[in-house]
Amino acid sequence: IRYDYADRNGDLQKAKGHVAKNRLRTHIFVNGQINDDWTYTARIQNDQNMANDTGDETTKLNQAWVNGKLGGLKVVAGKTDLTLANGNLYDDTAEYVGISYGKEIKLNAYYGQPVSTDYNYDFDNIFGASVSGQVGKLGLSVGYDKFQEGLGGAKPMYGQLAKEGDDNAVWNVCASYAFDKNVKLNLTYL
Repeated sequence: IRYDYADRNGDLQKAKGHVAKNRLRTHIFVNGQINDDWTYTARIQNDQNMANDTGDETTKLNQAWVNGKLGGLKVVAGKTDLTLANGNLYDDTAEYVGISYGKEIKLNAYYGQPVSTDYNYDFDNIFGASVSGQVGKLGLSVGYDKFQEGLGGAKPMYGQLAKEGDDNAVWNVCASYAFDKNVKLNLTYL
């Protein structure tokens, strides 16, 4: 359960209008076992506008995915959270297939599409790969992510970041240090 309150003013109010956000959001997860190697998970989200009593609440199935093993590969496929470069590059829902291999040193790769009902991203497809590992309390990773194709004329979320149809590739290097189980410092270079 999450409660949000926000009030817009200044330049944001001029661009988007005066909107006070007063929302209660609830997530319910449904999960189960398909077989010995595969599981499924679904997330149902309910949003309630607490600022009025007009009945404009919504309830929808907004994520569904499977996790499993194919040989030595771990696989995730479906509509779920995708976080790239400690969330500094992308941190939202995506429809994607991701694979990972390894224990001490992990090789990861993914391909998918961003999913958003509230925003228009400046790309239609995303794919990438990374290598990560842990040395004691220090975690290190190097990744490459490519954001491909334009919006086809739709207005982007943050203004036009690249010419329509251009491909954007980003290398990232991340380091993290866990001081204890509750405190972690993350550094990211894009």
